[in-house]
Amino acid sequence: MNPVYRKFFTEMAGSKASVIELVQNLQDTTNEHIFKLLLFPDAIDAEKWKKEIASKFLKIQLRKSRHNNWYLNKEEYFNILYTVPLDSSSEKNKGDKGTFDIYIINVLQDNDEIISKYNEDTFPFETWNTQIVTFYLKTCLFLSNGKVTRNFIINCINNVLISDKR
Repeated sequence: MNPVYRKFFTEMAGSKASVIELVQNLQDTTNEHIFKLLLFPDAIDAEKWKKEIASKFLKIQLRKSRHNNWYLNKEEYFNILYTVPLDSSSEKNKGDKGTFDIYIINVLQDNDEIISKYNEDTFPFETWNTQIVTFYLKTCLFLSNGKVTRNFIINCINNVLISDKR
């Protein structure tokens, strides 16, 4: 292998803790972009958000453990990306829809007119939750196998997250 490539791939590999840390660092903006797409599927910036989500998944996929060159398993990715920050049944969130509210309010913070109309019943929590879970289950499986591509992520977004919005 070319020494330049070897150095690049060695730097991208790391301990399991460093892989987990990278995924944790990217999950917040990834979830925020997902909520932007759920709220505004036809926005001018929608394509940009899709590409940024895909880029984050590709960045996660590049980082794997030095030990045997492995990725996290799909459950570990799913736990970091969905369960801990969003799952209302998780220990951290204690059956509260509050985490969805936090993301929605963060996304809407620049639009006072929309945020003043926001209440918990305005947005389809159960539908969005199902869409997000389905999206993460599909992408985490491919991520754990090292088979994520930009087109795969964008197709998942279009087919799972915003297909019924248009």
